[in-house]
Amino acid sequence: MTDQADQTQQVVEEPSFGLQLPPNARVKTITFDDAQRQMHVVLDGIEGEQIVPVDRIRSLYGARIRHESLTEYKSINQAHASVAFVTMATTGIPMAPKVNKQNVVVANEELVFVFGMRIDGIDALWYIMAASFNFRKALGPLSTYSTELNVREFVKRLALFAPQAVEDSFFTAITKTLPLPPPVDTLIEFFRIVAR
Repeated sequence: MTDQADQTQQVVEEPSFGLQLPPNARVKTITFDDAQRQMHVVLDGIEGEQIVPVDRIRSLYGARIRHESLTEYKSINQAHASVAFVTMATTGIPMAPKVNKQNVVVANEELVFVFGMRIDGIDALWYIMAASFNFRKALGPLSTYSTELNVREFVKRLALFAPQAVEDSFFTAITKTLPLPPPVDTLIEFFRIVAR
């Protein structure tokens, strides 16, 4: 065996840090066809529309995912800010308030909604990120500008459309107006829960 072949074999055998996601596909749009009892689904990166009869929808999942971010602001000395405002108001000359050397870091936490569904005959988990999903196309006139209201309406619509599908605790909580389960930390954690 040559050195080059040895290196190639080493690269192939390196561990993947134990991270193996189930096959998945992100849903771009869904439309419900009540007359034909089927969904029309467009997946990200896949050409064409998938037509799914309602009886092939096997299970429905949902979760809230924590999204934390840090924002750094320059701290303005409040004593100088009021002097700058009064000076500008009386003289008309703009004066920049003095900025402290210290920065203020603010931590923000948001909860992002995600849904998943298993379809008979398809290995991949189909998932939806609510923040970028086209609720207007899925819900029509029932959609609003509020993500949380759209999430609740969409979950109810999907659960009514596929009553035979097994629902997780998130779907059950929304359809039965119960408290939502605790959020998960990452999308990867959501995939792992769904893969069980």
